[in-house]
Amino acid sequence: EEFNIDNTYPPGTLIMRDFTDSIDQGHLAIILEEKGRNSRLLQSFHKKCLKSSGVCSKYTIVDSHYWNPEGYYQRAVLPQNWLC
Repeated sequence: EEFNIDNTYPPGTLIMRDFTDSIDQGHLAIILEEKGRNSRLLQSFHKKCLKSSGVCSKYTIVDSHYWNPEGYYQRAVLPQNWLC
């Protein structure tokens, strides 16, 4: 479904940005808690994006989404639609 920053998604929801080109290759994060836009995410970054690389859970949905001023995430996949 289309991602909406104002929705409260359950833990385990995937939020993502589509692949655009070799510069914007998309992104995937997993929501860890049910706190609306203040929910922490599990995601990974390349060292070029931040000062450190690897798996990180310190950023919230709102921190990550507004990394791009127009908003970053485009899609959400609820846990029941991808977890068995």
